[in-house]
Amino acid sequence: MTELILREDLGPVARLTLNSPGNLNALSDAMLAALREALARLADDAAVRVVILRGAGKAFCAGHDLKEMQAARQAPDCGAAYFLDLFTRCGAVMQAIPALPQPVIAEVQGIATAAGCQLVASCDMAVAAEGTRFGVNGVNIGLFCSTPMVALSRNVPAKIAFEMLSTGAFIDAARAQEVGLINRSVAADRLSETTLELAQTIAAKLSAAVKIGKRAFYDQLPLPLAALARYGRRHSGLSGKARPGLGAVRAGNRPGASPRTPGVFEPRGKGTRASPFLLAEIPSGGEWPQARGGVSAPTPQRSTAGRQSAPATAPPADRQQAAADPQNHASDPAAPADRGPDPHPAAPRQPDAAPWAPSPNRPPAG
Repeated sequence: MTELILREDLGPVARLTLNSPGNLNALSDAMLAALREALARLADDAAVRVVILRGAGKAFCAGHDLKEMQAARQAPDCGAAYFLDLFTRCGAVMQAIPALPQPVIAEVQGIATAAGCQLVASCDMAVAAEGTRFGVNGVNIGLFCSTPMVALSRNVPAKIAFEMLSTGAFIDAARAQEVGLINRSVAADRLSETTLELAQTIAAKLSAAVKIGKRAFYDQLPLPLAALARYGRRHSGLSGKARPGLGAVRAGNRPGASPRTPGVFEPRGKGTRASPFLLAEIPSGGEWPQARGGVSAPTPQRSTAGRQSAPATAPPADRQQAAADPQNHASDPAAPADRGPDPHPAAPRQPDAAPWAPSPNRPPAG
């Protein structure tokens, strides 16, 4: 039996091919199941940094399998139960693409119609060959493409999306790029080369930073504007997993090729309301917690307005004597004036075994 999904690994780039050219790579029941399984395997593959999704033959994807849909109409309920199940399964596959840790690039040629256009819109990026046609043309056969509408309307302006949905008209690759459905339109003979170049460019970046950024990108889309400033600061890529790469950049070196650098900080665990990739904060004790793998992080100096940081080395003997003898303390011209109790006492260091939470003395960001 022919494999419906072909996978080819090109270093850190995985290329998935919808392999049913006879029906224009239609999203049949079997194709949806195979694609969902392939995406699930990629989610657990730390060696893959970018995914390319393309179709075999002359078309990218023609949408749902109309033969299967017409056969379902012969049921006593006229296919109502089947269609509900079909669109639920299709929606799960589409949602798995932005949920994947790796960026997914659609490599599109020929046509991408109805659910095929939805598949393009669900990918993180898309490159199309010149002359490719995109459409949500279900209205032409008496069906409104309500499920492709969701992804399409989140890629292109509302009026453009509604025009495509209500008229069934197609747009070409140049127009698709103009309205934001795809990133690039290139000559057909350069389609695979251009898509792979884009994938390799992304794969060369720090893997942890790209994964954090993808999750943050989609998490922030539905947030109100007032919440976005704080969200951006807390998802800047300076989480524990990205910090080793930042040090490499400062040193003039590229981040390490391993997507799982040993000894990096663990993200927040489950059970917290915040994202597990929040910007790391310095605990109130002024020290970072023990990192995974036994590697300790640097201890930054705490600095509070109105008083000096603790000296890195022991003071001279005469200073020690002055500090110990209150009678001599006032006579030491270099000694600071007595300011009374410290209004900002340092909280005790959090034990390494306890869950790490932001300092209660630290004012909330934003």
